[in-house]
Amino acid sequence: MSNYITPPSNINLNLQNNHPLIPRQDIYWLNRKCLTIHSQDRDFSKWPFPHEFEINLPEDYHNIQSTRLIDITFPINLYNFSRVNQNTYFQLTINNNVYSFEKGKIFTISIDDGYYTKEQLANTLTFKLNEKINPRKSNKNFWKVVYHEVKQKFLIGNNLGIDFTLNAEVSFNYYNVCCNLLSTNRSGLNCIDGTNIGANNQPYPNMLPPTVNYFERYNKWGFLAYIGYTDKIAYDSLKVEPGDNLYLDYESSDSGEHIWLPGNEKCNSYFSEPPFVANIFGEQSIYMEMNYFNNIDELVPWPDSSYNVLRKGCVGNKEFNEGKTHTSRKVYNTNKESRYFEGKSQEPHEPKYVAYRGSGVNSSFAKIPIISSLNAENSNSSNGINSTQFTPPLERINRLKFKFRYHDGRPVDFQNAELTFSLEFNMLRNDFDRKLVINAPQFYSWS
Repeated sequence: MSNYITPPSNINLNLQNNHPLIPRQDIYWLNRKCLTIHSQDRDFSKWPFPHEFEINLPEDYHNIQSTRLIDITFPINLYNFSRVNQNTYFQLTINNNVYSFEKGKIFTISIDDGYYTKEQLANTLTFKLNEKINPRKSNKNFWKVVYHEVKQKFLIGNNLGIDFTLNAEVSFNYYNVCCNLLSTNRSGLNCIDGTNIGANNQPYPNMLPPTVNYFERYNKWGFLAYIGYTDKIAYDSLKVEPGDNLYLDYESSDSGEHIWLPGNEKCNSYFSEPPFVANIFGEQSIYMEMNYFNNIDELVPWPDSSYNVLRKGCVGNKEFNEGKTHTSRKVYNTNKESRYFEGKSQEPHEPKYVAYRGSGVNSSFAKIPIISSLNAENSNSSNGINSTQFTPPLERINRLKFKFRYHDGRPVDFQNAELTFSLEFNMLRNDFDRKLVINAPQFYSWS
């Protein structure tokens, strides 16, 4: 027996529809809004430094599909040597009894914050060394520092018979680390340059806030690393026999080869040459962060899966000899001779090499190359990576926060100079399909 039931015939069924349903079409109008921002638009009481500030938008922006950096302009007055960069101090030890100096006497040399060319840095070091280590108290330059244009190295020497060592294994606790400015109770502490922190807890009110100790890094950890002494070891000077001159053989004068360190007939001369070239010209790019819009991934600098690194807070040879820094100490000179002093192995620890910065995923919004020279303005237009797109669109924003830093997390010290930039926001607005025919002039360009 069949279970199929034949339906009754109905000649009145209407199988045609003259009013079909209209298919849904999501049609939007792309609204382009440009916003220009100056660092002076910030609240100075809340954001004293132009490297980081927050603004309120002139109106709420809705349904943001994409945004990009159109242009940015800032003055090039970025210091390559400063206490913020923690590269203005180095230490020198006397290795022999000479004049009034006893063997083992230590001198700390410092330079002022600023932007130095190679010639200016050489002249500054010459002045500082003769001012600090001058047993005769005369105006004659017994110490001399020159920049070797061919080797691209700084040569340091003296013709007073002073055998010396550059102590690259010493960690200088700069004011923002040794004075513990992160603490709420800081009054009465002394910084490395002798500055006392007063009741206002701020020794340098116009300087950037504290960061991590850079000495723990693998490069750019201190002054000597910038001029070619990249290993954290002791660098012995080399001896020159009495009366022998040291020359820059790529230069010449009317009398012959150029002498950079004249010989002394009464005593030896000593000089030091770094194993690597100097790198003093600062950073090549700036990273811009913008809340909600960070879209660029960065690798975190100095990854380390081992424990063969310096411990945090090491200061000179004392802690080293106690086995708290290296497993061994290496002393270097340009004769390629090395001697080791054994120490205890160090315990595992968690390194903190990078200043305050997010992880490598979505860590920045734009990368801005520094392409101008000193005392000029760097103007840069957007490139392909300085933009962010959203799917689905970002619903609403009414304020933005910006931060300008380097790849290692150091804040950019603009010296309180003004910077300005422009942003483009593309927002979706509901609309219906309009069949518009637009006639344009013959040579008109839509771009």
